[in-house]
Amino acid sequence: MTLILNGKEFQTRVRTLDQLLAELALSGDMVVVLWFGEIIPSTRRSHHPLQDGDHIQIAAFYGQCVNLE
Repeated sequence: MTLILNGKEFQTRVRTLDQLLAELALSGDMVVVLWFGEIIPSTRRSHHPLQDGDHIQIAAFYGQCVNLE
């Protein structure tokens, strides 16, 4: 499936936000995840399904950055 991740197309096979964070090697406690501009709490990420074309923004804290290349 193709997501729009931080403004760029990103190919993945994961099905939930938690799985996406794991694929990106990001700690769930140190990130803010927005789905179409809505903040998704960490308690809902494992149950939040992803679909082709979803717009996701991830902000990581404490010196981590998201590298999509």
